[in-house]
Amino acid sequence: MAGVKVSFKGPWARFLAFPRKLAAELPKIGEKAVNREAERVAEALKQAVSSGQAGGPGLTPGVIARKGHGIKLVDSHALADSFSVDPVSVGKPGFVGIKEGTGHPTGISMVALMTIHEFGTATIPPRPVLGPTFQKTVPKMSTAVIKIWNKTARNIW
Repeated sequence: MAGVKVSFKGPWARFLAFPRKLAAELPKIGEKAVNREAERVAEALKQAVSSGQAGGPGLTPGVIARKGHGIKLVDSHALADSFSVDPVSVGKPGFVGIKEGTGHPTGISMVALMTIHEFGTATIPPRPVLGPTFQKTVPKMSTAVIKIWNKTARNIW
């Protein structure tokens, strides 16, 4: 096919630079996606606790009389407010939950209080909130990460 000339039209320089730019953005994409989802999970946990969405039985009449309401897990909103997020970054793991050493106004640690609510004791029935909240939020994470990936790829292009 001597004499055949092939020419390409279009944004070839942009097309050829795309993989390099995308590779440079990957760590930031991952951090952004994971941190956004961590914030979403922490907010779902706070909402589940503060709204009384815990599983298990309702409160006894004596507890309702003492608290002045029948919302499970809520005395002062301190438990819901104790959930926090430490963002992930390259080389540093993140955290979603209640940090060790966080105390409740009654003197018990928030981690111990959440454990009691989640699993129960000999006299307090389990009122799980962590497990059910994670079951609702975690499956949505991969979809959210893909959306962030696609948006970033479009912005780079």
